[in-house]
Amino acid sequence: MAVRQVLDALYTIEAGFTASVWVTLTSDIRHWDAMKTMPGKTLSALVLAILVTGCAGVAVDGVTGGDRAEMILIPGGEFSMGSSPVEVAKLLDDCNRFDRGKTYCRTNVETVSPAHRVVLDPFYLDRYEVPNALFDRFVKATSHKTRAEREGYGWGWQPVGAGWEWVKIEGGDWRKPNGPGNSSANENHPVVQVSWHDAMAYCKWTRKRLPTEAEWEKATRGTDDRRYPWGQEWDASKANGDMVARGPTLVGSFPGGVSQYGVHDMAGNVSEWVADIFTESYYRNSPERNPDGPHPSFVEFQIVRVIRGGSWLNVPIYLRTMARFSLDPSVTLNVVGFRCAKDSKK
Repeated sequence: MAVRQVLDALYTIEAGFTASVWVTLTSDIRHWDAMKTMPGKTLSALVLAILVTGCAGVAVDGVTGGDRAEMILIPGGEFSMGSSPVEVAKLLDDCNRFDRGKTYCRTNVETVSPAHRVVLDPFYLDRYEVPNALFDRFVKATSHKTRAEREGYGWGWQPVGAGWEWVKIEGGDWRKPNGPGNSSANENHPVVQVSWHDAMAYCKWTRKRLPTEAEWEKATRGTDDRRYPWGQEWDASKANGDMVARGPTLVGSFPGGVSQYGVHDMAGNVSEWVADIFTESYYRNSPERNPDGPHPSFVEFQIVRVIRGGSWLNVPIYLRTMARFSLDPSVTLNVVGFRCAKDSKK
């Protein structure tokens, strides 16, 4: 019996799973006719669906983690990581067009050089950024307290006066990314206000891990050297970026912007933690096979971690497949989330 037929049959039995259950159950058809606009359904119906179809958390490749999130197999092999001198020169010229932030833009561009050959083993990657619904399940199962919850604040990009600024958000955490008095996090938005350590804890709980920077770039850039996950030219209809939505959108809201391998939201929506330590010079001496970032002993100053993908606030130059950023692993922002990876042989 087709998955959709089972879901429609269940819909006639009782009224409503939560949207988070439908995300888990329906996999690639998770929108399932806009969730039938259903408010809550019983566990017995979920068990019935699993028994009848075996489809809970089923991925296209038949692999999920402990959170039942769908995963995509990224084939092993080589690809070109980083930017060529020609690409860097063009990007530096683009940086000069900014009224503000020219220095930051130039520094950011220079950290992705040189282009270099990388060979990876095959691995699995979450098709979607981890949504609040799944993070809530993790918190309830482990009683995990995020860094923002323990500290009592997070940081965020918010409107201030006539513009937008980075501000300290008292009481901001993953449930209330923009602080008390603002709307609660949508369960199908990507979780934010999580530190690198929070992301690591979640992935460990799911029997997965954070992807390496090289794995993340392979999954978004593919083997045909794409500037954006979908191709060479920026297309605002394929990603949540450039301050158009002014906040995160539902995971998977831009199916036209998937990568070569079918991974969603690799440009924009929220930036994503990866496993690696960040140094500006790493690309000049990184190993060719399965690079996993510099060893802590080679870091002269404070250790910072890599974030990738850019977010809803970033202009297209920062949403390129090769763009990389650094962040203190203890910092939580309303624009940074994550997804998990898994070795193909585990």
